[in-house]
Formats: sequence, C-alpha cells, structure tokens
Amino acid sequence: MHPEPLRPAPRRTRAGFAIVGCAAMSVIMGPAFARAQAIMDDGRLVVPERRTLQWATGEGNRELIESTYARISRLTGSTPGSWSYEWMQVASHFEARGDDAARRGDGVRARSAYLKASLYYALGYFPDNASPEQKASYAKHLSTYVSASRFFEHKLEVVALPLEHSRIVVHLHVPPGVTKPPIVLWNGGVDWWKAGYHSLIELLIRRGIAVAAFDLPGTGESAAWTAGLDQGKLHRHVLDHLEQSGRFDFTRVGMVGVSFGGHYAVRVAATEPRVKAAVNFCGPIQRIFNAPAGVISRVMASPEGATLRAAARARGLVPGQEQAGQAERFDLVRLGVVGEGRRIDIPILSVNGGRDPFAPPEDMDLVQRSAPKGEVWRLGTSGHCAVEYGAVVWPQVFDWLEEKLGTVPPRQQ
Repeated sequence: MHPEPLRPAPRRTRAGFAIVGCAAMSVIMGPAFARAQAIMDDGRLVVPERRTLQWATGEGNRELIESTYARISRLTGSTPGSWSYEWMQVASHFEARGDDAARRGDGVRARSAYLKASLYYALGYFPDNASPEQKASYAKHLSTYVSASRFFEHKLEVVALPLEHSRIVVHLHVPPGVTKPPIVLWNGGVDWWKAGYHSLIELLIRRGIAVAAFDLPGTGESAAWTAGLDQGKLHRHVLDHLEQSGRFDFTRVGMVGVSFGGHYAVRVAATEPRVKAAVNFCGPIQRIFNAPAGVISRVMASPEGATLRAAARARGLVPGQEQAGQAERFDLVRLGVVGEGRRIDIPILSVNGGRDPFAPPEDMDLVQRSAPKGEVWRLGTSGHCAVEYGAVVWPQVFDWLEEKLGTVPPRQQ
C-alpha cells in the first residue's frame, strides 16, 4: 500500500501562528533580530521569513511548512505539539513514501521523497541541537539523505577521517565521467549542515566540480570539536586526505563557506596555500564578535536565543555568560587574518545582503581591503545571507568560482 497523502492543515488552524516583532532586539542589533524562531508568552510561534523561504526552496513546500508551524505550541518535548515531534511526523511520511518508491524501482520518486524527508528531519534538529529528540531527528536527517543518494546521478561517498579523539565525516560528491576533477570544500553555518546544501552542491557537480562537504567544528557530525583557536585543523586534515588520494586536481581547489562557514572561508583563504579561490557567503568577520557589554544576555532572552545558544556551544563559549573576550577571540582583525597590513593573495568573493547585523557590509569591506583580488557583491537591502536572492545569485557565484579556478575562460570585461 502507498502511504496516505500528507495534506496541509486547514487554513483556520493557523490562528496559533504569527510573525511578531521584538522591538527591543531590533533597536539593539538591527532589523534582522526583530523576528526569529521562538515560543512567546501567549503561545505564538515566531519564525523569520528568511527561514521559511530557505526551507521552502528545493524540496520544501511552503504551505506544508506553514501548516506545520500551526501545530507547534512549544519548542521542547517529544509529544504532539512540540517542535521536533511535529517535524518528525512530516519527515516520516516522506521517508515511507521513499521506501515505497524504492521498493517499486521508481528512483525519481524515491530520490525526491527521501530528500524531502531529510529536509524535514533537519528541521526537527533546528535550532538548539541539544535535546534527545533533536539528536534523533538529526540522525534520521543523515540516514534519509544517504538513502536519497542511491538515486543521485553522481556518486556520494561518506568518508570518515580519524582525527584526535573522534572523526571528521565528509560527504564527498564526485561528478561522473570526469578524470581528476577540481574540488571545492563546502561548509555551512552553525545551524544548517552539510546535507542541507544538496541543491547547491548539485549545481557544482553538473559543472564537473567535485565537492567535499563537512560540518564546522562544534556542529553536526563535527560536534566533537569546539571552534577553538586552531580553526583550520579540520580543513587541513580534509585537504591532506583529498590530496593524498590523487583523485583530484590540486591546482584547482576552491572553498565555499556560508554564514559562519564564510568566516572559515576567509581564514582558509588567508592561510592555506592549496586553496586557489574562495567564496565568503555572509560570513561574520568582526562586528558581531565585539558586541557591547550586556547585549549577549538580552539576545539570549530574545527570540534568537536558541540559535545563539547553539552558536555559542559550537564556538566553545558558555551560553549566556558575558565574560569579556569570549567572542572577541573570533574577531579576524584581532587575530591578524584581515585588517591593516594583512593580505589575502587568492581571489575571494564576499556576498551578502546590505542589512545583515550578523555580517554587516563593513565586514565585507574589511575582507576586500585585505584582498587585492577580492570582490564584494551586495544584494540590495536583504538581511543575513540574502535568501531571497539565492536562485539568481548562486549560479553567478559558481560562474565566478569556475573562472577563478580556471575551469572556464575568463568573462569578457
């Protein structure tokens, strides 16, 4: 028997869902803090539009996402109405559809259903990444992604690289029919992980470029490490493995980092000679790491609190503490990565919206001033990562990356 269709909740059930503002945080940190995922005192769920837009891209469905919001009344727990429970219900439906299609030999439908399941299981893990329910949802996010990979047009290799007391798990995407392809390292942020970027990674695969995607220290399957001062350790280890394999063209190695992954992209661009071009997509560089005293506690009490607690844990910080210097150690000016007298010799592209309080325009300018071959693309007045521009800008980002890696002729000026 086929699984029953999953239908969105009737519109009338959305009475419990609202997008509401947090005026205090808007004043303190800018407009992007005005809306975020949280449960308010009156029981309303608050989700930023940029998140809904992000999740509704690709395999997501906006109507289904919003109707799931309507069923959520609390962020914790494992019973109906809790965040993880409701997303896992949606995800398990699509997982069953994938299993059914796979049994029938329908690879196209199996792939689509498993990718949907993987997305919704990922939402069950977002954003706090700490409870047993969230961790269970994350495990299913990974397993359904691997199930989907059986039906990809390219090969996905799940590679576990031992390092110190744990291992780095790399999703190695290899384009078919290409001998020694160029390769790009891919990092997401602190609350979205390597399997969540499939639709973008697939665009690179279709261009004949291999991709090695792995989670940042302190996140996803790299949770065994915190994002300490030696932030290039995981990247060096992955590059060493890829180079020693002899399977890739190490004259054409790139890196793409999104959100906090963009922070790493700048670090790697400045310090790793094997990387020839890098993309910093909305990476925080300086400002957010130098917030005035008292701001952090107010943020933790705001709708952004859960996401920022996850970010703090990933960085080895103590959530809610206001000890001076906790976040300053990630300021790339203080660390001598960018700023006066510093130089990044490879091409680096910085992309973001013009009104991002996490990674504001002045952060991109800092990178640009240290990179003679750098470029800055400001995307209107968008907020963090300019999600609404994604469908247009990402193909152009990959055009830029191909050109800088020498896989296509230079554009005409």
